[in-house]
Amino acid sequence: MKRAIYQNLLKWKKSQNRQVLLIMGARQTGKTWILRHFGENEFEHVVCIDFEKNTKDVQKINQVIDEEGLEPTKILEAAGLDGIEKRPENTFFIFDEIQRNQRMFTALKYISEERPDVYVAASGSLMGLALHQGTHAPVGCVKTLFLFPLTFYEFLEATGEIDALTILVNQEWDKYSDFREILDDRLKQYIITGGMPRPVSNFIQDNSFENVRDSQYDILSIYENDFNTHSKNEEFTEKIRYLWHVACKLTGERNEGEIFYKKISSKKAGDYYAAIQWLEDCGLISLCHRCLEAKGILGMHADVKRSNTFKVFPLDIGLRLALDHIPVEIFTNDSNSDVKGKLIEQFVFQQLYIESRNKKIAPPMYYSWQHHGINYEIDFMIASGLDSVPVEVKSRENFKKVSFNRFKEQFNPEKMVQLSPKNPRWSDSLLSLPIVAAQSVYDALDKLL
Repeated sequence: MKRAIYQNLLKWKKSQNRQVLLIMGARQTGKTWILRHFGENEFEHVVCIDFEKNTKDVQKINQVIDEEGLEPTKILEAAGLDGIEKRPENTFFIFDEIQRNQRMFTALKYISEERPDVYVAASGSLMGLALHQGTHAPVGCVKTLFLFPLTFYEFLEATGEIDALTILVNQEWDKYSDFREILDDRLKQYIITGGMPRPVSNFIQDNSFENVRDSQYDILSIYENDFNTHSKNEEFTEKIRYLWHVACKLTGERNEGEIFYKKISSKKAGDYYAAIQWLEDCGLISLCHRCLEAKGILGMHADVKRSNTFKVFPLDIGLRLALDHIPVEIFTNDSNSDVKGKLIEQFVFQQLYIESRNKKIAPPMYYSWQHHGINYEIDFMIASGLDSVPVEVKSRENFKKVSFNRFKEQFNPEKMVQLSPKNPRWSDSLLSLPIVAAQSVYDALDKLL
């Protein structure tokens, strides 16, 4: 499963002013795997030290830090750098679960400054950092990359659908109909499996969902255990657990009516805001904020002053299905259209969000407004240069476009995007793409309009 991040690793290796590399992400997103895979392909030797385990290597490094302080060369020698077999130019050092050792985490700064000749990478859990107050990355001294679950395009690559992937990436829309059936089937599989590496690997092994749900439950158990293990405040831990479950159930619903807290009448939204922020800091959820303006630079118009105006999306659609015990047969039953609509919206957000992070632009928001007393809503607003572009998501081929048409009449946007099961087409200001091409929206806007 190659990822876009692999290209960043190659650039890092070739860079002249190389810093220590830090890969961050939610638990179980494959941080260690991608570093090992990169190291095995690019170096003669790979040294991986896991600070979650009390191994002899960890004990040796801790002893050196106790006796010598944060002296980079001494730490690297304790890790295995001998200058003979394992030399700076042929050895890749991985310090895994770095958040478990705060002194070693701080030492990354000095390794980066004093030993840039050595290839050193560290991986850490956003959850671990959020739970350990006072643990901060050595800002400015390391190069930080964030790892997310596999996107749909990466899932296509992992399942061997290279031809279908190529027509999406290259936007060869005239060939789309030849691959539509394959892509629709893979989309259903991706929504059920999600993008977490273990469930994807299980699916690829036998092309079935037999072991997928079990591995998803295992990951969810790890998250639940982390809630208990790391948080010393029992009341706060319960708020985290409650919001994690409710957030997954209410995927894509606006929280403007404080729906998260309706079961706890004695509590106000603000009492739980810290727990929501914590889940976001851990990478377990993403908040889709309300956009205050229909036009203009997206990042400048987020409604961040009101803490209860947002949609919430879990980090991975497969985990969202598992946590709510939604059966894998969901896509063979036409009576579950409302559930399917929410899942498609989650899918689109996940692809747009990851792509926006990779492009280093504002993440998707949503837009809602009133006109003559009637409420309207656009699913997403995305950044496109100096403007914001509305994106409407439809899970059926036959649909109404009430909010979409009202938005066009009232605000006259230069560009609009529609994602639906229909074949791709474009005319005037409207770009209509199939749902499977959600990840291509940003590039397609630049290319076609």
